[in-house]
Amino acid sequence: MRSQARYPIDSATALSVIIHPKNPFAPSMHFHISYMEPRGKGGYWRLIADLNPSIPSSDDTAAFKANLGTIRHLDADIQEAAFLFGDRYFYIPSLDRHRGECHLFVGDLTEGDMPKKEQYELAHDLAQSTIKCYAGLVQKQLDAHPQATITAEDRARQLHYHTLYLFQVLTLDRGTTHGLLAHDENDVGTLGSLPNHVDRALLQSWLPNVPAPQDELLKQVIAIL
Repeated sequence: MRSQARYPIDSATALSVIIHPKNPFAPSMHFHISYMEPRGKGGYWRLIADLNPSIPSSDDTAAFKANLGTIRHLDADIQEAAFLFGDRYFYIPSLDRHRGECHLFVGDLTEGDMPKKEQYELAHDLAQSTIKCYAGLVQKQLDAHPQATITAEDRARQLHYHTLYLFQVLTLDRGTTHGLLAHDENDVGTLGSLPNHVDRALLQSWLPNVPAPQDELLKQVIAIL
């Protein structure tokens, strides 16, 4: 997309994949790659891969993280910085917990970090490998937990986590805010990325812990729901 004249970016090309499976044991996933061209500056890549299970599985988390270690050009230094940044980005202070179990977030990959050809190869391989790995994790959980075995408690855990996911996206996620302010069509993508069922009463119970100005935003979200 081409940004508005007031915005300091000439263009941005992005692919975001956000999936919330119906089965509560199958993890949600958020994947994003984008190439930004700031006005008057060199371009840079943003790369995100994070696993968001409603019912965490240590094996799935380990497999997702191990897969990231197989990506070309994603060396140990870049990985370490990306995991640290991802953990900070997806932390929810008012609830003292993270959204998700594994967060890789490369926020600003430039030619100073690696040549352009290698940047592209990293982005390409990250997309292919992460989505393939994620599909395998989902299939494993679907096989292990068919719909007939899902309990009310399983559904309740999923609803709780989906509520947390919406809470983080709409009150804390800087990328969401950035996109909404940059372009008047990003609201469609934001709404499309959210779980389709959340617990309004649970959101209400978190309100006393939410600082200003996020508390006013959360009040509006609750009122709309």
